[in-house]
Amino acid sequence: PVEKRLLFIPTLKTRESSPPIREFPLSLEDAIDVSTYLQDRESFLQHFNREAMSTGAFLLGQNGAPIETRSLARDFRRICEHAGLRNVQVCLSMFRHRFITTQIAYEIRLELGRALAQKDLWLEAVQRRILGKVAKLTGHRDPMSLKHYFNEAYAQAVSRSQDTTPTQKSKLVAKMEGSIERLSRHPEINHNPELLREIAMMEKHLRDLKASGSGGKD
Repeated sequence: PVEKRLLFIPTLKTRESSPPIREFPLSLEDAIDVSTYLQDRESFLQHFNREAMSTGAFLLGQNGAPIETRSLARDFRRICEHAGLRNVQVCLSMFRHRFITTQIAYEIRLELGRALAQKDLWLEAVQRRILGKVAKLTGHRDPMSLKHYFNEAYAQAVSRSQDTTPTQKSKLVAKMEGSIERLSRHPEINHNPELLREIAMMEKHLRDLKASGSGGKD
């Protein structure tokens, strides 16, 4: 994951005998965490004399066997109770809903950043283009089946949008992104974990700067 910064996940939603593979881009920080986990996972399986490829499960239990869905649901309920959410309706699918909404909002901000008029977001062709990108990650065959997320995603996107006119600050942010990207893909970087961590932190600071509205917009 560190070299390619991609995570490949089968699309079980389609219920096909050979599920299509979804491709998720990762930040360097996330790629480091996934790589570290996979290395530890392999060592963990060797403890039980199991081959790392013999189980297709990403998450494992204490005995090296795949974690069952009911176990995850039980742990999730326990966490919610400790958080004081006993009388609040919560479920694991909320993570999927939040992911979809956030991804659509992200694509909307990109469209607005290309000087697309807000009114044009309601054109079917534009929505299909936006939802199509998200559907590749969620596994939905029909992108328009995600349309009911659009209003909430739009509100989320515009609440963080300000003046999209290019400024000197936005150009500096773009240069920073380019520099970090080139540095993070240098072949020698992959052999220096400490430097990888520092670059990952730089990426995080830059994302926080952009998310705050201070990077690229006055």
